[in-house]
Amino acid sequence: AMHHTRPNGQPYPPEECPVRDTVRGRARVHAAEEIAWRRDGTSVPAEFWSYPIMDGETHLGAVVSFVDISERVAAERGLQQARIVFEHSREAIMVTDAEPRITTVNPAFTELTGFSRAETIGRSPSLLSSGRHPPEFFDGVRSTLAEKGFWSGEIWNRRKDGAVLPQRVSVSAVTDNQGKVVTYVTLMTDITGAKRAQAHMEHLALHDPLTDLPNRLLAISRLEQSITRARRHGHRVAVLFIDLDDFKPVNDRFGHASGDRVLETVASRLSGTARASDTVARLGGDEFLVVMDSITQEPDAGRLAERLTATVREPIDLRDTTVRVTASIGIAVFPDDDEDGEQLIVKADTAMYRAKARGRNRIAYFGESA
Repeated sequence: AMHHTRPNGQPYPPEECPVRDTVRGRARVHAAEEIAWRRDGTSVPAEFWSYPIMDGETHLGAVVSFVDISERVAAERGLQQARIVFEHSREAIMVTDAEPRITTVNPAFTELTGFSRAETIGRSPSLLSSGRHPPEFFDGVRSTLAEKGFWSGEIWNRRKDGAVLPQRVSVSAVTDNQGKVVTYVTLMTDITGAKRAQAHMEHLALHDPLTDLPNRLLAISRLEQSITRARRHGHRVAVLFIDLDDFKPVNDRFGHASGDRVLETVASRLSGTARASDTVARLGGDEFLVVMDSITQEPDAGRLAERLTATVREPIDLRDTTVRVTASIGIAVFPDDDEDGEQLIVKADTAMYRAKARGRNRIAYFGESA
C-alpha cells in the first residue's frame, strides 16, 4: 500500500498536495512526485499517475501507476550539489569545450582573474596568457592531456588588469561514451603567497640576517660562476678577505647593539664602494669578502682594496658617541694564486693575517713575498 506524504514522511494537507491536473479531452490525468511507502515500511521517491476511467460524464474509476524515480532524484540531487560546489568553491573553475572555448566559469574564477562570466564565455583560454611560457610548454600540456587525460603544474597567468600571477593549475579531460573529449575542466589556485614565502626562505638561506649581504654559501657560488666566466674569456678574478681591526673592544665597551650598528654601517660602505658587478658578502663575525668579477690585471684589486680601507675607517656615529674601526685586507687572484674557489678564499685569508701582522689597516697579496 502506498500513500501521499511529504518527503519527511508527514501527510500533505489536501490543499497543499502537489498534484497536477492535465486535461485529456474530457478526462483528467493527475500526476505528482512524492514519497511512496512500501508494505515493509521502507520508502521510495515515486511519480504517481492517475488516469480516470470515464463513461460519458460518469466516473467509473481510475488506473493508477507508480514509477520509481530514485535514480532521477539521486541524479538531480547530485547536480544540485555540483552546482553548489561550483558556485561556492574557493578554487577558480573554468570549463571549456573540446575546441577549446570557455563555456562557463565560477565566481572564484572572476575573483582570481578579474574577468566576468560574460567576458569569458565563447573565448579561448589564451585570454589568460602571460607570455612567459614558450609554445613548447603548452605543447607539452596538450600532449599529456591527450595521453593521460590529466595535467597539473604551475602556470603564470595574466589578470584582466595586467598583473601576472603564479597559479597552480589542474586540467582534466572529460570524454563521452566513445572516448572522445567533450569538455575540459580546469581548476586554478593563486600561489602568490606560497611563492613569496618560498623566495623569502631561499633569501634567508643565502643571506646574512644582520646585513642582508650574501653569506658564505652564496659568495662561493658567485665566485665559482666568476671563475667559469674568467676561464672562458681569459680574465682574472680577485678575492678580497676583509677583517675589521679592534672590533671586539667596540663590542665589549658599547654592547652588541652598537656592535651590530658598526657591522651594518661597514656592510653598507663596502657595498657602496665596490663595483656593481662585484659580490660583497659577510662570512660571519667581523669578516667580509669581496669577489671582483672579470678584472684584467692584479692592480685593479689593489685599487679597490685601498678605497675599501678608506671608507671603513671613516667615523661611525652611534647613539651617544662616535667610533672608528679599520680593516685589514688580504687578496688572492685567479688563476695566479689558485684555480679553485675555496682555496682562493683560504689564501686570501692567509694574506689578510699577513696584513694584520704588518700593523693592521693594511693590504697584502697572497702572491707577494712575506
